[in-house]
Amino acid sequence: MTDSALPVTPVSPAAPEHVHVDDEQFGSHLQHWQIIGLDDDEQRIRCFTDSLEQAVVPAGLDGQEPQDFWLICGLEAPLRVVQLIELAQGKPSGIRNAYPMVDSARLRRVQIERVISCEAQASAILQLRTEDDTTLYAFDTLFAVNQQAYRQQVWYEAALGALAYDLQRVTPGQVLDITDPAAIRHHRALNSILAARPDIPHEQLQQALHDWQPQSADDERPLQINLSDMVAYLHGDHFGQQDEAWIQGEIIGCASLNWQARPVQLLDVVIQRGDDAGSMPLVIQIIHANPELIFSVGDKICGNIWLQAAIYDKYET
Repeated sequence: MTDSALPVTPVSPAAPEHVHVDDEQFGSHLQHWQIIGLDDDEQRIRCFTDSLEQAVVPAGLDGQEPQDFWLICGLEAPLRVVQLIELAQGKPSGIRNAYPMVDSARLRRVQIERVISCEAQASAILQLRTEDDTTLYAFDTLFAVNQQAYRQQVWYEAALGALAYDLQRVTPGQVLDITDPAAIRHHRALNSILAARPDIPHEQLQQALHDWQPQSADDERPLQINLSDMVAYLHGDHFGQQDEAWIQGEIIGCASLNWQARPVQLLDVVIQRGDDAGSMPLVIQIIHANPELIFSVGDKICGNIWLQAAIYDKYET
């Protein structure tokens, strides 16, 4: 038999980088329950019980169900109660973990670059990269059933949602004066280059920024940036809790509804616009549960959120 006749075994992509953290680093879900008004154990237990009446048990990406626990998603969208039920000899033996899940309709293609997991909670934060190289850190709401299936350099479909700790309107007309020469140069260079070549490759853009020179005295004048028009996403800086983020963005859709007899708003918020006109804005769905502050489409908001991702499917290439 010649070499050409030998069977070829396809090489499976490797799993993403995996980092383990302890229970203390990862934090608890107590504050997440408090966001939606479930402040004490009695309220949460009642909610857990009610949620079982409308529950679904999602299978993982590979179609396999774990043998040592059930992942149960209860209550109706857009806010579900997830319970991780431990099994002993095929029978329920206790709750390993429980958390609220925003069942978001906002999907984005992502790659999974790193998994930061907590074994004690059977949970993880995913470091995700979008198609336009934005890095996101999001709590993985389906980690318990998906963890064995994740692979590097594979594009997945992620539903991006969040619970809001606190949101507020951005004051119109807020401006920032920039007088640092290096910052002025970078801003003017970036605008000039992208205006001439909106699709310039990243590596060429870096060289063009280095080579750019002011064309007139106006290119070196101080800048004023309108902060009220800014969109931004800043992930948490505490390792193991990077899913706790700060955002500023614009509401492009909203709906008022009741969840467990509590009024909430479901907000579609742009948190990144992209560097050029061809980029897709990054939109997430946020559950906002403060009835004293009602938002509308067009409002500019900022505040702290708990960012989540549910990985439902992968794109075959």
